[in-house]
Amino acid sequence: MEPNSVIAIRTEGKDLVLYSDDGNRVLMNKPLYVLEQQLGEGFIRISKSAIINPRKIRNIEASFNGTMEIELTLGIKEVISRNYKKSFKERLGV
Repeated sequence: MEPNSVIAIRTEGKDLVLYSDDGNRVLMNKPLYVLEQQLGEGFIRISKSAIINPRKIRNIEASFNGTMEIELTLGIKEVISRNYKKSFKERLGV
């Protein structure tokens, strides 16, 4: 699969799922950290359980508990945990 078509990769229960632009949901059999290394600098880790493609961001909102909620294309929503918020902002230059 072409990396530019990847929206997000996240854990769902015991599964690791890749979401792509064409609406496909693909089960992956590699650990998240391995996929993060393979995808490289074009992707951002936002929590222990998710990696996103920053080019697919639609909206970002701050939450009261110190986290941030992000909306990606196809309406996919993720939470940026407090542990990853600083590096996320640095990567986006915010």
